[in-house]
Amino acid sequence: MKVLHYVDDNVLSWAQPYIQLLEALRKLGCENVITCRPGGTLSGLLQSSGFEVHTYSPLISSLPVFARGFLKTALRVKPDIIHTRLSSAANIAGAYAKSLNVPVLATIDKFPKAKYYKNVNHIIPCSRSVAEYMLTQGFSRENMTVIHNAVDVKSYARNEAVRKAVRQSEGLSDEDICFLGAGRFVDWKGFDDLLTAFAKFINASGEPEKFSLWLAGDGPERGRLHMLAHTLGISERVKFWGFAGDIRPLLWGADVYVHPSWGDEAFGLSLLEAMSAGLPAIASRSGGMTEILESHGLLFPKRNIDALADCMNEASHNTQALGRSCLKRARDFDTAETARHTFSLYTRVLKDG
Repeated sequence: MKVLHYVDDNVLSWAQPYIQLLEALRKLGCENVITCRPGGTLSGLLQSSGFEVHTYSPLISSLPVFARGFLKTALRVKPDIIHTRLSSAANIAGAYAKSLNVPVLATIDKFPKAKYYKNVNHIIPCSRSVAEYMLTQGFSRENMTVIHNAVDVKSYARNEAVRKAVRQSEGLSDEDICFLGAGRFVDWKGFDDLLTAFAKFINASGEPEKFSLWLAGDGPERGRLHMLAHTLGISERVKFWGFAGDIRPLLWGADVYVHPSWGDEAFGLSLLEAMSAGLPAIASRSGGMTEILESHGLLFPKRNIDALADCMNEASHNTQALGRSCLKRARDFDTAETARHTFSLYTRVLKDG
């Protein structure tokens, strides 16, 4: 089975989990060919993993008529199925589905405008929350299959040597508790809420010197977050790491992961990465994150600073048990399982014609 995967981008924050999924599909018998934009890092990462890659940059992503280069690539590759990621890719591939006589499947990782998916044969929401949203947009349940995003859980198993080195470099003892948050620094990710809750928690603890907060990421809110940490009087307890191409050393060095987003989160891949590393996870009740954690981690109402501070306190006193529970739950989203579901869907779509 030959699958043409189309990602209309050249840099993905979730590139490694995506490549892990492609590798798992290859083991099941898929011949995976990928089309993405030139430049960036994605094409190089894919090629280094042994995949055939075609680069193409549409003149206007929103207008398929200006993206005939994708059609030329598909005609050369001659795939059995086209599988897209990101709305513009679904829009472009869907427009040429009939002329190619090839079914187009589209994974949906957010809450998009329906118009981008109107010509797709089958949609793949990454969570039940996204599926329910797509139903409200007029899509039928018969033409959708929920397949969760995934990570290769074993690749996140804690490396004790790295943990020791990272913590020593930051002056943390075995008894110290370090919280970690990661993501793009935009307002709806809620990192200002996390800083405020962290300040409230450590001030109430009576031993603030025992606790640290690491933030990994970058974005337009970075300066404001630095200022907020200073205003709250916690600058010495907070470290901004910048963008982390490989988040695992920070996951291994930390003790608790916090995902404070108050925006609509379709899934929450970084949350799943943290759980795969055996970290206790705290998240807001937002979309797919509630679905991932269920009863295995700690959930709090969006934007509720007091509740978040209480969760941080609870997690700091119960790290081992919560960590084991989160790791157990993460295994339900392992790459091998997601690949099997995806391959089964490919087979069914081809069979149904």
